[in-house]
Amino acid sequence: MKKLMSFIFIIIVLLTACSSNDEDTEAEDSLPQENNTEAVEEENENTDTSAETDEGKETNSSGEQDIPELERAEISTSLVDEELIPFEDLEDEKKFFIDDPELTEQRIYYGNQQVITLMDRDTMLFDLKNDKAVWEIGESAAGAGENVYLEENRLEFSTMKAFISVAIDSGDIVDQQPHEEEDGFENYININGKYRSGFDASHVHITNQDTGEKVDIPVAEDDYVETVLTENALVTKNEDLLTSYENASGEQLAESEMEGAQYIQTSGIGDDLYVFQTEELSYDYTLTKMDAKTLEPEKQIYLKNANMVPVVTENAVYYYDSYDGELVSLDLDMEEELWRVDIDGEDYAYQFDKMLGDSDGVHAILRPAGENKAVYLNLSYEDGEVLNFVATDYRFDDNEHEFYLGDGKAYIRALADGGDGNVFHVFDKENVHRDFPGE
Repeated sequence: MKKLMSFIFIIIVLLTACSSNDEDTEAEDSLPQENNTEAVEEENENTDTSAETDEGKETNSSGEQDIPELERAEISTSLVDEELIPFEDLEDEKKFFIDDPELTEQRIYYGNQQVITLMDRDTMLFDLKNDKAVWEIGESAAGAGENVYLEENRLEFSTMKAFISVAIDSGDIVDQQPHEEEDGFENYININGKYRSGFDASHVHITNQDTGEKVDIPVAEDDYVETVLTENALVTKNEDLLTSYENASGEQLAESEMEGAQYIQTSGIGDDLYVFQTEELSYDYTLTKMDAKTLEPEKQIYLKNANMVPVVTENAVYYYDSYDGELVSLDLDMEEELWRVDIDGEDYAYQFDKMLGDSDGVHAILRPAGENKAVYLNLSYEDGEVLNFVATDYRFDDNEHEFYLGDGKAYIRALADGGDGNVFHVFDKENVHRDFPGE
């Protein structure tokens, strides 16, 4: 009897469940047909979008998505296989050395047995062959050495009162454009075509060098604003905020918040802008190529272990991969790695100190393992070929010394033995003794 009652109870439960399912189905069937269609279409659309998004994502080595890494280029050169040449053994055509304390007070430029020397209170062209001054102008460069430009038969720099242009052959001041007296001298000079920008205590100034017309862009007092000048726009970086201004009018064009922005650079071609971002305690960069006028991103890639200051030139983007100890070159469109040069080797032979770039390639200061002396390295932009690899007898400290370029020549200013005065090593890939540009 108990078995019969249990059997009947199970049947009742099953019948009740089937009845409930039939009611739910009838309720769904009673909904308007267009609502059901919209629901199905929405579900399909979400599925398609998700598929497209997942398909477009690439995962970088940090586990983050949407920022691709470029395929690694093959090692084109390894410094372990290259001969390190002592400075005294380098061909005379490629080197110049000067330690005269009267001529090495600050920065120099060299050409054909003549030295342009910038001193605290004077600027002079000195003829080494005849041991005499060719001209002196009684004007000196103010601020950082980066304010000095060597152009075709022109030496241009910012003094305390004006930005001046000096003819190299005669010493004549052929142009001078006064600074705003109340704001002091312009520092951090950029020149791109006919426009020049400079930063003083309260403004960034954009000057049309053809007409002398100047537009002023106010900045907060005591704020340091990094600037980049492209063909048509000036871009400022104040912490993470990027702002672009039209060169001709000073009108603000765009604004963009770029979290973790560390450096902004330009190739000098058109309005290309390159922004390097990083996260706190990270050794990687996210590199974004943008239009300087609109600040609209055009391409973004992930650079692993690129924790040193990168370099952008008219030919390439260069960065140092500190984990693998390799110098890397990318094309300007950020589509591929062009080459890699092995700096460290398996024995960590060199420490990478600093690099600069120009139209000829990349120039770097290295330090041999266990030594405190500067090694100069120059690589071709085309394939990373070693053009100069030279050991000096002097140490290089970026806080005390100076490494700069001018007309394709590389200059290393170091302290003389005993710390009394400066010495200069000057290098060129072919002929360091050629004339100044434009002569």
